[in-house]
Amino acid sequence: MMKPNLAPLLNLEILRIAKEENRTDEKQMKAFMLEIARLCAVGRRQVYHWRSGRHPLPAEHVPTLCERFGSRVLLDALINAATEAIVEVPDSFDLAVHASRLVREDLAVYEELLLDFESDGIQPGELVRMRELCARVHRNIHLTLDIAEADCARRLAAETPQRKGSVTSDKRNQKESEGGSLIQAIK
Repeated sequence: MMKPNLAPLLNLEILRIAKEENRTDEKQMKAFMLEIARLCAVGRRQVYHWRSGRHPLPAEHVPTLCERFGSRVLLDALINAATEAIVEVPDSFDLAVHASRLVREDLAVYEELLLDFESDGIQPGELVRMRELCARVHRNIHLTLDIAEADCARRLAAETPQRKGSVTSDKRNQKESEGGSLIQAIK
């Protein structure tokens, strides 16, 4: 998966909010950087490093920043970077077998979640496990969809003619079936 460079977007978002909130002088901008640093529980210099691209913005801070900025720009950049992964489908791949295996795995996760809820309530230690299980189900769903899309694209590519953009007209097919092609007539 490609790691996105969020620095330019972060910088633009900070400048946009500073302008909207009329925090454009040096003193107000420092206060704004301190506010963002406190939201993310980091030092003010770290925010400057994220803005400049010297250090990557950790994904864990994106939801907090999106909420503060009232914008999904940073989150959308992360989502786009995550969806750019290329999935290779082996020639002998059986999508139905793979999908049924993942569904069985996901059903086992749901069963475990239900048992946790039905027990004596959710305990703090179970929350970590629940997050891991939910992340696995989420990953399985996206992996299955990515494989299905790659398999579909592979099958479509195998069915299409070698020349892209060339479509045989119905009239040509009709003439060929009636009297053969012009080349055959000349021979």
